[in-house]
Amino acid sequence: MIAQTLMNELAGRGNNAVVTTIITNVLVDRDDPSFRDPTKPIGRVLTNDEAERLVREEGWTIKETAPGRYRRVVPSPYPKRIMEIENIRHAVDAGGLLVVCGGGGIPVVRDPQKGLCGLAAVIDKDLASALLAAELSADVMLVLTNVDRVSINFGKPDEQPIDRMTIEQAHRWLDEGQFAPGSMGPKVQGAIDFLSSVANDNARVVIGPLDRATDALAGRIGTCITKSRSQPAEPS
Repeated sequence: MIAQTLMNELAGRGNNAVVTTIITNVLVDRDDPSFRDPTKPIGRVLTNDEAERLVREEGWTIKETAPGRYRRVVPSPYPKRIMEIENIRHAVDAGGLLVVCGGGGIPVVRDPQKGLCGLAAVIDKDLASALLAAELSADVMLVLTNVDRVSINFGKPDEQPIDRMTIEQAHRWLDEGQFAPGSMGPKVQGAIDFLSSVANDNARVVIGPLDRATDALAGRIGTCITKSRSQPAEPS
């Protein structure tokens, strides 16, 4: 769907480029702590009777996400390696337009006898994207969402939008619980992971609104996250 939409939009602008989608296997650690405490809700809302039956018959882990509302939960392990990364790198070097790591990618583990095996889990898409950006030695990681900027004290009277932050500040605010685990938290953690992994000291992450991607990339909106305060916030 994303590839088709992009191709249609490009064609409407006179560009007949083909967008390629790569189904992506992402290696995770079988001993990841999330396997001991699944928290990622998937699937539809279940009744109490359905939840009890599925726990009994299928062995699912199900949690009450709201009063009287039950959902299956699965692990959300940390991504370690994108198995198709060399193919992706070659395609990017050749100028290809790609959709990869859709939904965070397909989580796989290595089995001594069977090799790669898929498993019931969900990889956070922001963390998978950060790994992808680092593997490709990207200069910029653009995270598009539904807010103009990252804020601290979000939703409170003293809410403060942040135009720019360093890794150090991102770490501190993340540790303070400023960024919700299921919302802005993974985006900021992904920014930290990416900037900590790439050799380019001028690499940056921009978190901004989807409908103003160009402005976010140019530094006119969004939050720019850099390794140090001395870095330029936008390209020269």
